Amino acid sequence: MFVETFLDPTYNTLAPTQNSPLLRQKIAREIHKSSDDSLLKYFSQATKDDDSTALEQIGILTAERLQSSNDPEIAHFAKAISQGASNTFRFGQKDADAPKKANRPHPGIHTLFATILTLEQNLIKTNSDAHVIIDEEGSWDNVKQYAFNTHSKSSAFLDEIGYGAIEKVNSLTFIDSKQHFAIQMADILSGLLMRGCRSWLKGEKNFSSEDVYRKAGNILGSFESKSFVALNNRASVLGWVKD
Repeated sequence: MFVETFLDPTYNTLAPTQNSPLLRQKIAREIHKSSDDSLLKYFSQATKDDDSTALEQIGILTAERLQSSNDPEIAHFAKAISQGASNTFRFGQKDADAPKKANRPHPGIHTLFATILTLEQNLIKTNSDAHVIIDEEGSWDNVKQYAFNTHSKSSAFLDEIGYGAIEKVNSLTFIDSKQHFAIQMADILSGLLMRGCRSWLKGEKNFSSEDVYRKAGNILGSFESKSFVALNNRASVLGWVKD
């Protein structure tokens, strides 16, 4: 958030480009090392309040702490932070067409993009397109839809994490899992994996992802249509491929 606030290239001409994630991570680490808890809390509150005056003060203070760095790259970006402290990207700012809560972090959105990007890579390999159906979650569904519509074609967001635009996943639909068989199945599969992960985290080392895939395969093997499943530790994707 520090890097995005003070070194967004849209606001700061001295900032690194969005598609240089390793450099941006390096800067973030240096900022974190130079910042004590009080500054981090001050920044967190200023971001929440969308307080531009406080953010400018924090930027100047952060730059002062970084400018003595022996690393010339960090010293350069300390200067960039100082010069751009009065014109920053603000997380508290809300786009005019954004739904309520769109500026707030939500694990479901992080999971959504990680899963869609995994699915996208598989679709590229098979030269297929997909329509994704997701379990309803109330008011957050509008936020997820907005995030997908806004970021899936935005190279700035995807370049930063090393991906191109999402092209094979065409659209999202939100449906009550009680009314949709495939989402019921996805719930079962993700539940299997979550139970296993929790057991592993508690110290039961006999869990392996292969067990989940084998159980999933037994379930999916009962269907005539070709089916596939993608699992990670937060979400599952279940789909059928037309013959």
